[in-house]
Amino acid sequence: MVGRALLAVALLALGQPALATDRVEHQVQTANFTYVPHEIAIASGDSLLHRNFDLDPHDLVSDDLGPDGKPWFQSELIGPNETADVPVEDLPSGKYPFYCSIHPFQRGTLYVDEVPDPDLGVEPPPVDVPEPAEPGDVTVQSGDDFFAPKTLAVPVGTTVSWTNTGNSDHTVTASDGSWDSDPFCPTTSECLEPGETFRYTFDEPGTVPYYCKLHGIPSGFGHAGAIVVEEPGAPTTVDSMGVGVFGDGVTVGGGANFGGEDPIPFAADPTGDAPVPQIAGRTGTDLVGAAIYRPDPAIASVFLEWRVADLPDDVPIAVRYTLPFRLGDETYQVVARRSGALGLATGDPESQGAHAAHGFQLRGDCIDGLRCTHLQWLTGSFVPEDDLVRVKLPLGALPGLTGGATLMGPTGDPGLSQVQAALESGQADSASWGAFTYRVAEREVLLGIAPAGTPEGEVEFTTTASIDPSGGFGGSVALPGPGEWDVWARACFGTSCGTGVRRVTA
Repeated sequence: MVGRALLAVALLALGQPALATDRVEHQVQTANFTYVPHEIAIASGDSLLHRNFDLDPHDLVSDDLGPDGKPWFQSELIGPNETADVPVEDLPSGKYPFYCSIHPFQRGTLYVDEVPDPDLGVEPPPVDVPEPAEPGDVTVQSGDDFFAPKTLAVPVGTTVSWTNTGNSDHTVTASDGSWDSDPFCPTTSECLEPGETFRYTFDEPGTVPYYCKLHGIPSGFGHAGAIVVEEPGAPTTVDSMGVGVFGDGVTVGGGANFGGEDPIPFAADPTGDAPVPQIAGRTGTDLVGAAIYRPDPAIASVFLEWRVADLPDDVPIAVRYTLPFRLGDETYQVVARRSGALGLATGDPESQGAHAAHGFQLRGDCIDGLRCTHLQWLTGSFVPEDDLVRVKLPLGALPGLTGGATLMGPTGDPGLSQVQAALESGQADSASWGAFTYRVAEREVLLGIAPAGTPEGEVEFTTTASIDPSGGFGGSVALPGPGEWDVWARACFGTSCGTGVRRVTA
């Protein structure tokens, strides 16, 4: 009983509740392939209950073996929403690392009559959230066990660096699993050691929660943080422009700042018309529409979005989203699924289980709505606060997919004529489009000349100017004749355009 009293005093010193003098039942939960808490302190004779909130089966198995050559403890393998007792009542005092036999990367530690790391549970010092950073490389401190700043706002295209400034190993892991500083830590590889740095570039807007797999959980508890990636805000503008008359022509030079393209809707569908509305509302299959855009000239990717009514925080893994398009004579599909754990769809490679993004995919060689060949994995995100499912399609992922390329809606094949949200067992809802055509945004400056005072909407922009990497442009237009003329320059990046005008006399 003396050991129990000492443990109670130590836990109180850490700000944790003291253990009662009678037998206490403790509980560890599994959520998102993580034990919560991942470090558990009990006293001799206490009991432990395991509760599973995942869709996959889990158990608890001691790393170390007892005198009989078997693990000190091993619970039953339990499925979703099930519980199981972990036989720990007769354990000697000590430290017992444990893991899941199905998912060995899922780990925790049990302490019997011992106190965990004294840093456990200590709140990090308060940190002010800085103003949004300029595009570039910004730094986040990863201490024991906190990120500083905990929340960071950055513009699209920013590279964030996490440096481990603590004394323990850590990871920097996206809560949706789309990126990870140490994917196999701590099972088959080292984690982010003190002094090491991890970098990741955020090239799509949205809030990106992340955590340390060793000291936090995906929902944001413990060693966790968030990156807020902001949409490009500035429109395209012509910042400077000069003209000169030489003979029968006008030379034009200037500078433009090319801003990002806003999402361009190309498909729409009424809300609440899914075949089974009560299911659609719960699983995120009630489509509202679809959009496409390239958010920034510096990002060599096109973004495809499904707009869903009331997208829940946790989209069940049985829901998939499909968006077909045509490039030249070939038809392709972009597919988004939370996970492939319930089985592989037609054409998926066997390696899907190892894909960190869990089912963002590009398919090709499409014959009908079901038979397409896997081409490559993509990155994407589910954004419940915006009711969006977003996938990034890199330029160069397909032959001819470059700036200025034209993507079109497929024609002549009913199986590929709609944007879809579906259950694995069949279609749930769809959104149709008319003549869907999208020209991949690229930087462009066009020149035009018109009689003085002509409204911009009546000017014909017929001459293409050259553009250098900094946004400087130059070219020339022919003078129609003597008189006063307005010379125009229109700079565009997709649908984001700005104009400049100068008057000349000939």
